[in-house]
Amino acid sequence: AETFYEYLTIGSMIDKEVFFDDEKPLVASVIYNRLDQKMKLGIDATVKYATGSTDARVTDSMTETDSPYNTYQVDGLPIGSICSGVSDSAFAAAQNPAKTDYIYYVLKDKEGHHTFSSDYQQFEKDKDAYLELFGYSDNVSADNASATEGDGDE
Repeated sequence: AETFYEYLTIGSMIDKEVFFDDEKPLVASVIYNRLDQKMKLGIDATVKYATGSTDARVTDSMTETDSPYNTYQVDGLPIGSICSGVSDSAFAAAQNPAKTDYIYYVLKDKEGHHTFSSDYQQFEKDKDAYLELFGYSDNVSADNASATEGDGDE
């Protein structure tokens, strides 16, 4: 990111994806790592914004929504912020991401913590654990920054 608006956009995605401040720089690192690798961001919060959904789950059909905010469909960042106010911690994380090789993250418990990985096979294991924990079928997005190897689409 190079501009205030890009930081704001990234910060908004971070705020809508994670609750815990200590995870925000990690999610920022995933976003930047995926951008650097030219991977789709595949961020569920952008799909919820694009569809107006307040459901906890994001389905495969939702990820197919044609919108400049849907990061399962668009390359790079969405067209703009996905929330009206970005927290200081998310904006700071957008400006100063953690230095990691992570490109995936998945919700790991019902309190809202995530697990992070750089390996697709580990991501698949984490996603399966998420699906089992919440009793979801595998046609539901796993609140992650990617769902398939390579391009980020599910």
